[in-house]
Amino acid sequence: MQDIQSNEDLSANPYDTSQDKVRAQALKDELAQAEQSLENDFVEYLVANLDEKSEDLFFDDKKAFFTQILQMQNQYYKEKVGNKQQELVSLEQNIRDKESLQGIAKAQEEFLQKHPEADMQELTEFYNEDLGNKYKNELSKLQPNDFFEYLYQIFQSARGGATEQKQGLPKQLQANGSDVEKGAFNANEDLPMTRI
Repeated sequence: MQDIQSNEDLSANPYDTSQDKVRAQALKDELAQAEQSLENDFVEYLVANLDEKSEDLFFDDKKAFFTQILQMQNQYYKEKVGNKQQELVSLEQNIRDKESLQGIAKAQEEFLQKHPEADMQELTEFYNEDLGNKYKNELSKLQPNDFFEYLYQIFQSARGGATEQKQGLPKQLQANGSDVEKGAFNANEDLPMTRI
């Protein structure tokens, strides 16, 4: 078992989200700033990138001209804002996943302190191979601490139930088989249905 990690050891912690949170906040700030200056920056981008052919479209085919302007605007927005938004969404999901995994690891550690006799490998195999979907769905709704406790209870009852079933069966009787044709009675006279 791992002990509680010190601040110096945080870089080795696979669940550390501090750098991700710093990067996410920086992206949020960049996005807010980019959205505020988006219109002015786009006008400058348009002036710099609009060629004579595009300017001629204004007089010849206004629909094509405005379509081209909108395409340029969408491309500019995607370059300046879209990629950062995607990165932010990805970072936030990564933070949630790490925090969730950290909670599970902590719950597992607490569970093993309560139940040192428990074998996590055996519990994992039981969960993946033997446990039905009904139980898995119910367990997935629980908090990590409760998840391990209830899984262990189900595991113990399933393993303990198998030995109890063997102990509760009646003893096997030892008997000799008999041959009816060589029996002590005459088949025609001794049968109850033929006595009449």
